[in-house]
Parts: sequence; structure tokens; C-alpha cells
Amino acid sequence: IFDTSMGLCNQIFDIQSAINFCNMNDYYFTFRNCSLRNKNNIKLFYNEPFNKLFDDKLFKQYKNYITYDTIKKKVNHKNTFNFENKRSIELFSNENELINFLKTMKQEFIILPQFFSICDFSKQKNRYYIKIKPNKNLLSIFLNLKKNLLPERYNYIHFRYESDFTSFFNLNYQISIDSLLNRLKFKNNKLKTYIACSNIKSLSKTLLLSNDIYSYKNIIFKDDQFEKYKMNYLNFEERAFIDFLIGVYSQEIYGHSKSSFSGLLNFFKN
Repeated sequence: IFDTSMGLCNQIFDIQSAINFCNMNDYYFTFRNCSLRNKNNIKLFYNEPFNKLFDDKLFKQYKNYITYDTIKKKVNHKNTFNFENKRSIELFSNENELINFLKTMKQEFIILPQFFSICDFSKQKNRYYIKIKPNKNLLSIFLNLKKNLLPERYNYIHFRYESDFTSFFNLNYQISIDSLLNRLKFKNNKLKTYIACSNIKSLSKTLLLSNDIYSYKNIIFKDDQFEKYKMNYLNFEERAFIDFLIGVYSQEIYGHSKSSFSGLLNFFKN
């Protein structure tokens, strides 16, 4: 039983690692929970059912995948290892240690949160992450944005200024959007640029170097479209998934080297 943990792309790494591990070793598997953050407090994670964020249709093609709803009434502290939900890295140092444990495990189920933390990505034969989709509601919101807001061709900057990221990596400086726009050399600098970040309209003058965000004629904005596309209620991870899909369909991406979000998008773009 996998619980995907932390930010969106860490959760995608969890899914990628879990499917590779279980398909290669012929284990039954399921996904129980995902991690979400409230848009007003992005340092606080909480669990929700997996389909609050992801669509599990991808996994149903595998004979060893089980929908969690079919077993959840059976799962209890007596028949489940790690019922207290410790992170995988707190229990096992690597996949081999886990495999050896599973050979002798007496319980029927095992819960493995944040699974990618013990995995060797070099051993993963298949790129399942390129097929992972959000749930139908989020996909519908993105498709509406793609059709009505996004041009056919556009560039993309992942601007990771938020405090959870800067404090975790001890980043004590921030480059402004102006500086990035002047410095980055896209293959086609004439295209409009989408800026992926939270609450772009509320950024300080230091990060924008302009009093009016809308003076940037070459930037694509979606913040003022939230109500129109039913996005006001979305939490941080749901908004991130939409931003991620916008990145997948962009021409070229620049992001932060320490960000798994930036890194995974660049895997998609080769």
C-alpha cells in the first residue's frame, strides 16, 4: 500500500518507483493516499485519498494492481506492517533490504509512504511517469485553459520563490522575474512566456521590479482566470499539477536546479 508524499513531483517519483518495483518483482500493489497543501500554508502537508489528485486508470492495466477501496476495510494494525505510517526510509535503507523483509513478512499488507526515498532510479526500466494524469476534474480545468488562454506556442519559467523551498535549501537570495526575462535565452525569445509560481500578482516589487504586474505584455497570466475556470478552491498541489501540464505543452522550460518540479519537466522535454 503506497502513500505518495510531499510535493507533486516527489509524489510522481513515488508512483514511478512503486510501479517499477512491483511489476519487476511481481507484488500486488495499490495507492491509498496522496499529499496536499493548503494554498495559504504551503509548509503543512496533509493526506487525502489518492484520487483527490491522481487518476488511477493507468494502473488498472496491470494484473497486480488492486483498487484500495476493495481492501480498505480489511486493513488493520494486526495484519498490516507499518500501520503507524512511518516513512519508507525510516524502515529500509534500500529496495534489496525491503525485498528480503517481504520474503519473511507475516502480515498481509505493508504501508510504504514516500517510497522513492529508498529506490535506485537507474534500475527502473520503464518511464511510467510520462503517463501519469490528474483526476478528471483537474484535467478538465487544464484543457479549458489550454483551449481558451494558452497560445499554441509559448515558453515557460518555473519561478520557485516560495518560502518552503527557499528555507529548505537555505537560499538567501532571490532573482527577480525582470532579471530572468532579460537573461534567459530561449530558442525563440519572441514567444510569450508563462510564469509558473503561486500568487504571481502578490509578488513584491523586489521580485518584479515593476509596480504593475500587467505591464509585462509578454507574460501569460492565469491568476485572474481562477474564478472563470473554477480554480479558486484548488489547493497548492492541484494548482501545481495544472502548472505542470502547462509546462509539458510548452516549447522550452527554464527552472531551478534544486527543484524536482523543474527537473521532472525537463525529463519530459529531454
